[in-house]
Amino acid sequence: MNRTSTALAALLVFCAAQAAQASIATWQPQASEKLVRMQPTYIAKALDRDFSASDLGTALADVNGKIKGKAATIADLKDAAEHAAGETKIELRHQMLAEKKEYLGLIGEQQDLRRRHAKTKMRVYGEMLRKLSRSNNLRETEAGGELVQKQSEARKRFLKSSDAVDLKLFGQTTAPTSKYSAEYAKNVAVIEQLLSAINTHPMNAGAEIDGQPVSKEEFLRQQVAKAETEASLIDQEAQIVGYMAKLVSLDAAALSDDLASSGDGEEGAAGEDGEASPDGVADAVSMFIPE
Repeated sequence: MNRTSTALAALLVFCAAQAAQASIATWQPQASEKLVRMQPTYIAKALDRDFSASDLGTALADVNGKIKGKAATIADLKDAAEHAAGETKIELRHQMLAEKKEYLGLIGEQQDLRRRHAKTKMRVYGEMLRKLSRSNNLRETEAGGELVQKQSEARKRFLKSSDAVDLKLFGQTTAPTSKYSAEYAKNVAVIEQLLSAINTHPMNAGAEIDGQPVSKEEFLRQQVAKAETEASLIDQEAQIVGYMAKLVSLDAAALSDDLASSGDGEEGAAGEDGEASPDGVADAVSMFIPE
C-alpha cells in the first residue's frame, strides 16, 4: 500500500471517529411556558446561551477551533513546499494531501453539528409559536365573555374616579401647596422616569424585523424561517465539500502520476496552493483550486 492509499485509509478512520463523537453531542431545549412569556429579545438570547452551554454547542466550538488550526497547518505546509525540493517536497505534498482530507472530515462534522442546531431551533421556535397561538386564541375567547367585560368596565370606572380624587386632592389650586401634594408630585415624576427607563430598555424592546415592529408571533415565524434557511445553506455547503473532496482525490492521483513518471516529484500537483484560516466553506475553496 503506497502512502496515498495509507492517507486515504487514515482519513476514513478519522472521519468515522469524528462522526461517532459528533453523534453523542446533544442539545434538547424545551418550549416552556416561561420561555414563551419572555420578550422576543430574551427568547433568542436565552436559547443562544442554552446552546452554548450544551454538549452540542461545546462540540461545535471545539470543531471550529480544530478547523482553524487545520487551515493554518495547510498554509504552513504550502509555504514549506514552495521552498523545498526533492524528497522533502514530495513528503510535504503527501502531508498536505493528508491534512486537506482531515480538514474536509472536520468540515463534515461541523456541518452535521450545525444542521442539528438549526433543526432543533426550528422545532423549539415552532412549538413556541403553536403555544403562543393557542394562548392568544384562548385570551380572545375569554375577552368576549361577560365576566371579563364587566371587570373591564369596573376597572375603567375605578380609574376614572381615582383620577377625579387625585385632581381634587393634589391638583393645582389657588391654595398654597401642601407637603402631601408636593410629595405626591415628586413620586409621580419618579414613577414616570422609571416607567420611561423600563419601556426604553434594550432588553424590553419589542420584536423588530428590518427595523419594523412586529408581534411576538411574527418574530417566532421569522426565527423558524431563519433556521430553515440556515439548514438549506448547510446542504449547499455539503455539495461544495463534495467537490473539494473530488479535487483532493485528483491531487492524490496527480502526485502518484508525477512520482511514477518522473521519480523526482518536482512537478506541482493541481490544487496545492491555498490560503489560511478560511471563514467558511466557500472561503476555503482557494485551498483546493490552484491560483
